[in-house]
Amino acid sequence: MQRVAVRPDIDGVMNLGLGESRSEYETKSAGSLHGLHLTAGWYPLDISPLLQKNLDTIRRNLAPMLLIQVAAAFLVWAYHNLANVQDLARAIGESKTKGGLPAAFLAGFIAGAVVAEAAKLVTKRATFNGVRLLWVGFVYGVVGILIDLLYRFQAHWFGHGTDIGTLTTKMLVDMLIFSPFLSFPFASAMFGWWKAGFKSSFWKRALTWAYYRDEVLPTLPLGWAFWVPMVYLTYSLPLALQFPFSMLAEAAWCVLFVFMVAGE
Repeated sequence: MQRVAVRPDIDGVMNLGLGESRSEYETKSAGSLHGLHLTAGWYPLDISPLLQKNLDTIRRNLAPMLLIQVAAAFLVWAYHNLANVQDLARAIGESKTKGGLPAAFLAGFIAGAVVAEAAKLVTKRATFNGVRLLWVGFVYGVVGILIDLLYRFQAHWFGHGTDIGTLTTKMLVDMLIFSPFLSFPFASAMFGWWKAGFKSSFWKRALTWAYYRDEVLPTLPLGWAFWVPMVYLTYSLPLALQFPFSMLAEAAWCVLFVFMVAGE
């Protein structure tokens, strides 16, 4: 999802408890989630506490998520109907095209780290930490490059059509392949590595099914709830505008996540 399922608070924990191990979170949540049971470590049988937390977050923050999605839909409508907006968008798209992958990295850095760091300072969730900013920015910058490449490959594979079939195909590749098997695991592992003090032993767990099951799978519903509509909107735009639009959505997503946590 372009994207990263959770906004990391790499001072110690992941936002909304999503970066804690399952055992840690189960211990903290035993009272409120005592009716849930884990059997065979597989979620179709039972809902894990982390997944339940994810679903509860969707329910509590549905209104602001919908507000961002409606605002994004208005921007897409404005692009297709207002000449001034088209001119501005065309200039932005040309600048991104000229900037190439370095511009994609910089945009990801700003959208995922600088904007979120500013939101943290506003909500007084954290004091400024330059090292944290650089690491989060690096991770989001790499994700930005991956997203840019994804959009290019999708246009090559499936064309530039905006019919429902083409949009749905691109959305499914994005949401069911790219996000759960590349962008989410990459970001989760990189933030987990920070939390582990960059110890090489971390990767013995990060590259296992158990890590993916416990740390990545439970975050997918929240990511899908926000990003599926946004991805449809993104792919309805010309290729040159898809990345700038997605980075705007990424910035909104990161700010939303900071305020979600501030309200926890």
